[in-house]
Amino acid sequence: MYSLAPYFIRCYNKNNESKNVEERYDFLNRIGQYDLFSLLEQFILLHKDFEKIDDSKETYKFHHVTSKPKERFISGWMSLGHYGIKNDIINTDDNQLAFSKEENHADVKNYYFRFYIPLESRKGICLLYAYKKDGIKSVFQTEFSKFFTAKTNKNIQINPLTYDKAVLPWLEAETKEIRVIGFTAPRSIEDSISSLGDIDREYVLKPKKNGTFGKFKNFRNKGSEQGKLIEMLSDESTQIKVKVVMEGSTKTFSVGKSERSTMCQIEIDLEKVKVIAGNPEFDSLDSWASDLIKDLRK
Repeated sequence: MYSLAPYFIRCYNKNNESKNVEERYDFLNRIGQYDLFSLLEQFILLHKDFEKIDDSKETYKFHHVTSKPKERFISGWMSLGHYGIKNDIINTDDNQLAFSKEENHADVKNYYFRFYIPLESRKGICLLYAYKKDGIKSVFQTEFSKFFTAKTNKNIQINPLTYDKAVLPWLEAETKEIRVIGFTAPRSIEDSISSLGDIDREYVLKPKKNGTFGKFKNFRNKGSEQGKLIEMLSDESTQIKVKVVMEGSTKTFSVGKSERSTMCQIEIDLEKVKVIAGNPEFDSLDSWASDLIKDLRK
């Protein structure tokens, strides 16, 4: 439900005709006379108050921003809202009208972001918060690209980290839990469950005390016992997730059908990140995201 999507951020130099494709990307602290880290700071500072995007009927601003130039990190919240449609908001406890939303009202949500822009590197890392299928990547890239190109006359690229690359640091981690979401039980059990009402079925497998299900890498090998299990469970579910542990750090990844998506999302560890009124608390999320970037840098 709560996750961070990792991206690479780069600047392509169309005037560089080097045979080595990697060399066609500028060092991020030397994009002509500009430093990408400084440009991000400037852009975010310019939008500390809400600004409307008329074409898409959206409004956004940045707040609770933390910038660490020596460490080359910048993080915070991007508030994003949509307007243009009149509708009602009800109280789900009593089904009564709580608020009438007008066309010029925006339903605003906070989305976490974190950038790491290393010195003398052609590639930075960006983490963007996603809740279910909602996120800020498209809006952020569109708006920042206009600012970036106006300054540098070059184009910025924010591309998703592939699933294969994102999981590399954790392939040797031990698997401590398998969650089978949308599990279809045998018909006799299914009928009994259905009689109780609509249920979001989730089947959780845990090893015996102090045990594991083996290395995470085995779950990505179709010929292994773990791989065969995942293939079988995939036919009876909508999504499968595994919880892995390495050096005291816990991560949750999708396996099977859901890992074939080109975009990777890393589920937030709710044992380390507090959730208050349905929203991740900033300081604990920021700390967890910092550790995540350390892993992705390996």
